Amino acid sequence: MSRVALYCGVRRCVSVHMDAGLAYVLPTSTPNIAGFQRLPNDAIGVFTLQLTNLVVGSSVQVETTSGTPLYNTTVVATEHSAIFDVYSTGSPLNNLRIKVRKGSSAPYYQAWETFVVSSVGTQTVYVSQIPD
Repeated sequence: MSRVALYCGVRRCVSVHMDAGLAYVLPTSTPNIAGFQRLPNDAIGVFTLQLTNLVVGSSVQVETTSGTPLYNTTVVATEHSAIFDVYSTGSPLNNLRIKVRKGSSAPYYQAWETFVVSSVGTQTVYVSQIPD
């Protein structure tokens, strides 16, 4: 018999074993488990990023600091919001780079970049684009 899983309810835990295609549910002496541990890449909540003072027509890209793109759009208003997952404290997936540029049509603006660390909730970032 090999152990497949451990399930805990309010009063007791049971283990499920498989043998020749049949499942056996057996009680265990394991105390109830009050919580569980998440993997570093499991989301624990959501983060809303609000960008203000954008130039209409600018491209916005949000990526991890390692360069993995998470979000890319062209804005149609001076304010824009995007929602991202938040990971456990210390995860590199929480470190975000924001890039803003308006270079496809006049008037042109220089590239603008900043970094944020995502956390559960909302963070507003003031964008200061400079004419090119």
